[in-house]
Amino acid sequence: MLIAQISDTHIPRKGTKTYEIAPMAENLAQCVDHINQHNPKPDVVLVTGDITHSGQSEEFTHAAELLNPLKMPFYVIPGNHDDRDLLRSIRPDRNPIVTQRRSS
Repeated sequence: MLIAQISDTHIPRKGTKTYEIAPMAENLAQCVDHINQHNPKPDVVLVTGDITHSGQSEEFTHAAELLNPLKMPFYVIPGNHDDRDLLRSIRPDRNPIVTQRRSS
């Protein structure tokens, strides 16, 4: 089994940049294209947090738009910047989201 991993994408709202300098959305789009063209193709992609920059709904929607072109299943593992409940509500019928709450 071949597994690809994408991590710490920190996707901002559409039309903005992370920290006003980093083109994270463009970088993720290029990464998705590269994975889709890879030979051999990965069987699965793990997308590990932080997926969004500040956990806002618009950021998750933007990240989903960028990740949906993947030609293989992908599994999302949120990070500390990501709102797990919001992520589940945006992707209720898609690939599984792996989460575990930290104990206080």
